[in-house]
Amino acid sequence: MEDGNLISVSLVNLIKHDVIASYPGTPIRGTDEMIDSGLVEVFDHSQKTKGHRNIQKLELEYHTVYYHKDPSCKIAVVVMLFEDSYPQRLVYKMIRDLSKELSVVGSLDQCISAEPWEFQSILEEPFSQIFDRYDRVMETDAVMKIQAKINQASGDVKVAMNKIIESSTNLEELQNRSMKLRNQSIKGVLYVITVLLVIALYIAVPHLMKESETKKT
Repeated sequence: MEDGNLISVSLVNLIKHDVIASYPGTPIRGTDEMIDSGLVEVFDHSQKTKGHRNIQKLELEYHTVYYHKDPSCKIAVVVMLFEDSYPQRLVYKMIRDLSKELSVVGSLDQCISAEPWEFQSILEEPFSQIFDRYDRVMETDAVMKIQAKINQASGDVKVAMNKIIESSTNLEELQNRSMKLRNQSIKGVLYVITVLLVIALYIAVPHLMKESETKKT
């Protein structure tokens, strides 16, 4: 998993459809429409799931949105991601960390009655720290580090096995070639011996026949 998985983290008012605080305060270039469409989906979905306080996941065309309502179901922490493959357990941890920061603004009633962007100056710094920490997931998550090492080790083993198989194939090919050459050499030697025997017989037979005739006379 590479850096740059997160789009934004926000605190929103589900009743007024307002953003109370968000990081980045100014959307990353090219993400403003994604953030706007994501918030529209959150506001719409929250109305359809009134009373449901479990973390909700919305899969949109170009990004994924998670949100979690407070006990009153009037405000929510929202996390937007570029990739659906981002580990869900990390999203849940991130939402818990973001929710803990709400204590700095006072009571939930103050959040509910807050004006748009009223707590931006208070929450921007802690939100930015959480955003950066979870955006650099490979640097911060022990499980993913271990998984990366396992993947690397598996890759190394696979490469080594391929080399062994390739070497075995090459060795087998060399053995086959050696066997062919040896067979060809044996055939060549036998051929030469056969030719020499034929020549020897060709030379010897007339002499033997002549010698036999001489003895008869």
